[in-house]
Amino acid sequence: MLIRLTFLSTLLCFTSIAYSQSSLIKCTKFKQIQRENGEWEDWPSSWNTYEADVNFVITDMKDSDYQLQMFIDGVEEANFLISYDEEVSEMKRKDWDEEYVNCYKDEEDNYLYLMNVSLKSLLENPKDWNSSDAVMYLWVFSDDYAVIVK
Repeated sequence: MLIRLTFLSTLLCFTSIAYSQSSLIKCTKFKQIQRENGEWEDWPSSWNTYEADVNFVITDMKDSDYQLQMFIDGVEEANFLISYDEEVSEMKRKDWDEEYVNCYKDEEDNYLYLMNVSLKSLLENPKDWNSSDAVMYLWVFSDDYAVIVK
């Protein structure tokens, strides 16, 4: 009986640890631009509303590495392994005159920029995403488009 209870408490502990390392954020609005002939379009002034259920799941892999999965209506549409890029984060903070910009890069040099939140803060408290200032930029240089989501 004691062995079984120890196993169950260990299992619950591991389940709790695994759960705390992942967070889900729901996106309801977006803007998108394309890059043609090396030039980016201007960002639209108004937001589009997602008609589908769009969610991102963030998982802490280790150190400054994260997995970001995008689900549309429950189906995984994208899966990125990204790492925090301190150099680009510092550069963007200066360029944009924003104190809280965090940049992450995948193996294909595509970028994720987060304003007013970080992946670490979202793992600790996913409700931070609901702040009116939280924004995610996805720069998919490999396919010449960028998206801002809220």
